[in-house]
Amino acid sequence: MKSFERILVVVDSSADRQPAVEVAVELARMDDTAITLTHVLEDVPSYARWVVPEKFESLVAERWHLTLEQIKRSLEEHGVEAAVALQRGKLSLEVMREAERRRSDLVLKTRDRENAAEEMRLLRKCPCPIWLVDPGRAAVRRILAAIDPEPADRTKTTLATTVIEHAASVAARLSAELHVLHAWRVFGENVLGFAEVRDEAARLEKTSRERVTQLLEQCDVSLEPDRLALPRGNAQAAIEAYVGDTEIDLVVMGTIGRTGIPGLLIGNTAEGVFQRVSCSILAIKPPGFTAPMMIDDT
Repeated sequence: MKSFERILVVVDSSADRQPAVEVAVELARMDDTAITLTHVLEDVPSYARWVVPEKFESLVAERWHLTLEQIKRSLEEHGVEAAVALQRGKLSLEVMREAERRRSDLVLKTRDRENAAEEMRLLRKCPCPIWLVDPGRAAVRRILAAIDPEPADRTKTTLATTVIEHAASVAARLSAELHVLHAWRVFGENVLGFAEVRDEAARLEKTSRERVTQLLEQCDVSLEPDRLALPRGNAQAAIEAYVGDTEIDLVVMGTIGRTGIPGLLIGNTAEGVFQRVSCSILAIKPPGFTAPMMIDDT
């Protein structure tokens, strides 16, 4: 069973409720987990420095340090040890650097739709899995593992296995329902005849079921029959519909890169799902992913 040993929690609000911290506490209760609380201070823009008091930055830093310490003490009251790390700079870059320094195996951050660009950079380039917690779905009851295994593509198949393992592990720790979805479609059905499309659809549905069942067996994951979805059609649309119909709280899915391009470019399906679904997202990197830490994504 997958476990998280070093969790980095991004605290970007001083609100009383911290959904990402809540999830970290639930995960830490099951394992001997080291938690680090971090906040990234925004640099004062150069055009504003002449109107900002000299002590402004140090005052803001002091207040954020006190906030992190207060959250740390609250965690310790629940029997969870934590450290604090206050950074300054660009949110996505400093979070990735901190995750790299601490060798984190999970980054947790509360979703902030007003800061979606920075969150997208984290999805693309974060060196470890990143869980963006929807404030309304912090309590996880239903988890969807969205996979796309292809026998001819070892990277996709390995990534699908990793997604299932992470989703099953989180489901077990949080006592949540596990659902698995794999969307498929008939290539060229617009130009094929009715009988050809019908026969090919039947074949693809059968092979898709066999393929996913085999992966579940390899991962030693048992699933209720009605929690395996094999919809025909566009993957993004299928995931969005399933999330809404089944009231999924967390979607676990992989992100696919493109060879030769600096940084990880999140796949079209994952990017579309992130932008449209109203639930939490746990994004898993493909095997062998190396974070482009020195690339400035502006």
